[in-house]
Amino acid sequence: MKVLLAAQVVGFVRRLPPEPKQRMCRALRDLGRGRGDIKPLQPPLDGYCGSRVGGYRIVFAYGTRATIECVFAEQRSIVCTIVRPPAQLPAPRRRIACWPDTPSDGTFRRVMRKPLITTSPDRLGGTPVFAGTRVPVQTLIEYLEGGDSLTTFLDDFPSVSREHTIAVLEEAKSALLAKAVAA
Repeated sequence: MKVLLAAQVVGFVRRLPPEPKQRMCRALRDLGRGRGDIKPLQPPLDGYCGSRVGGYRIVFAYGTRATIECVFAEQRSIVCTIVRPPAQLPAPRRRIACWPDTPSDGTFRRVMRKPLITTSPDRLGGTPVFAGTRVPVQTLIEYLEGGDSLTTFLDDFPSVSREHTIAVLEEAKSALLAKAVAA
């Protein structure tokens, strides 16, 4: 996806010291790849998503024609204060869902068309893995069954993002609940 930056975002990133500036630039590139600590914002900012980059926040919306429109970036404490009245942000061009997005019923839904889990006879003998990695999904289940936290799993397998992991768990949850029989 192409990432479009508002003038405020460009100015903010340019003013940062070298290390945070590099992290912020990397985070903006990662947004275009669907990576990062991405969360949908709550009303009255629904339609926007936020991304955490250390002590900084980026506010953005998914635009038309495979674009991400970054409309605001600042220190976390300032974003939490300034962004409160939504009049300070341009209205999203349309109601666009984040990945994973949070509809009104609170469930997660995959918006990206890429598969979450893949199998291939050439990769780990056909074992289901997180798409784009060699990490078996079974490993996540074993970590959780063993009492380890999601953070521990993510620390041990940095090729799997938090968003990807949550989307897989939510898809599994949806599949299980769809098969549930009313008692």
